[in-house]
Amino acid sequence: GVALLPPVNATAKDDPPAAIETAADREYRNTLLALGDRQIESGQMNEALETFTQLLERFPSDAHLYTRIGHVYLKKEDWDLAQESFEAAKRHDKQLVEAYVGLGLVFAESPAKGMSAYYNFRRAVGEAKRATKLDPNYGPAYRLLGEAYERFQEEHEKAVGYYMKYIELEPDNPDGLFYFGLACVQAKDFDKINAHIRP
Repeated sequence: GVALLPPVNATAKDDPPAAIETAADREYRNTLLALGDRQIESGQMNEALETFTQLLERFPSDAHLYTRIGHVYLKKEDWDLAQESFEAAKRHDKQLVEAYVGLGLVFAESPAKGMSAYYNFRRAVGEAKRATKLDPNYGPAYRLLGEAYERFQEEHEKAVGYYMKYIELEPDNPDGLFYFGLACVQAKDFDKINAHIRP
């Protein structure tokens, strides 16, 4: 496994203050971020993990890096490490909506039964709602709400409403239409399919 957190004995004096980020730092960060994102897109999860972990060594308090790592673990279905990564992202940046939605996705997608499924549903919805408070226009938060109501409660009508909000905010995301269409089918809401998906 890849150690996520920098070693405890690393002293603060070795790190320049976070505010002093040189042009070289930025270029290094952007280059490796782009590389990691390409690796994720082409399904090279272990390579992406190495790329982002390498970046963390240089930018140990970069919340965005923890969310990237969290998404890699989500794709690998490594729920515990995904949860740890998104929680680390939230610690480093309490305003980062992706971190809340990422954590919510861990709860929405990890397998659970009985009471723990109910608990996961509550946690997923809670994280999504926090994200919508931080940024009411962040589409993935509504997609997460749709997913949670669809999967745990089978409240199809409610799910359709959240997915509609998602596709309003991210009209170019084919994922959104897919989830929306699925929820409409479950809700037997064929009028909405004709209105939104056919065109």
